[in-house]
Amino acid sequence: MIRGTFFYGSYDNATKLPSFQMAIDGTVVANVTFDNPTIFVYHEISFMTQLNNVTYLCLLRDSSNSVPFISAISFWSVPDGLWNANVAAVLGEGVYFKTKYRLNFGGNDLVRHPDDAFDRYWFPTAANSTFLQSTISPVQRLTASSPEDVVVIVGKPPEAVMDTALTSSPDMTISFPDTYSYQYALSFYIAELDPTANATSQQFYFFVPGDANIHLLNPFPMFSGHYSLSLYYTLTPGSGIHMYEDKNSSSTMGPLANALELFEISTNHMARLTNNQDGDTQTTPKSLDELFSCFCIACHTWKLFT
Repeated sequence: MIRGTFFYGSYDNATKLPSFQMAIDGTVVANVTFDNPTIFVYHEISFMTQLNNVTYLCLLRDSSNSVPFISAISFWSVPDGLWNANVAAVLGEGVYFKTKYRLNFGGNDLVRHPDDAFDRYWFPTAANSTFLQSTISPVQRLTASSPEDVVVIVGKPPEAVMDTALTSSPDMTISFPDTYSYQYALSFYIAELDPTANATSQQFYFFVPGDANIHLLNPFPMFSGHYSLSLYYTLTPGSGIHMYEDKNSSSTMGPLANALELFEISTNHMARLTNNQDGDTQTTPKSLDELFSCFCIACHTWKLFT
């Protein structure tokens, strides 16, 4: 998993916001653009490496002719268990994921390292977020100051994320503001935060358009038993996650959402590299003009993890 973080901040006093491309091993994986010079943007890609212990991150000029720059790079090996097995199985050779959303429902602040051992960005989503829609009752924020029986599970959201949630009765919808279709992998996390809850006090249905199944979820027991649901299908414009009470049970609480990860799955495969010399050529400019059109950074896995 590699992440490029870009903070423009109008450092060059240009009259227009820059744009350029981000490539991995010769494959363009993202267009870096800015809506606001004072807000950072990032592009996080998960993929299978092609060269022995080396990955090339390249920044390329686009038609705007802006000068590429980068503020920070994160590069780490994905351990077994970081994703649900159904999601991990999709990530084969040449396929890559692009992180679209990683949401901390009910949180007030961005959560990252040291709370998250993998330094993932968990963005706070408040009760008045544009991601959320409630049909009857207002969305409420839940917190647990000291979740019981906390255990560390590889890949699951950290405690700082799971000890907050949003809920609404009798239903709640999480919508995605995308205007185009793509395939994606989704991981949804829930954990009961009410110490008075029991195994039957909260049950609800979870439904996503495009998925053939309607899932019955129960977040009980507490944090140590938090549950993840992973799906893989096509997101269409206006799609969302619909959650509603199980009216045929003794459930007295509405749906619950603690955290969510959504990854866009590439429709084009990464270009295959033939040998190390091809990769090295990317980092050797042939002229001064080429030097300012593209630059590449070789990320050596073994150096970053010793």
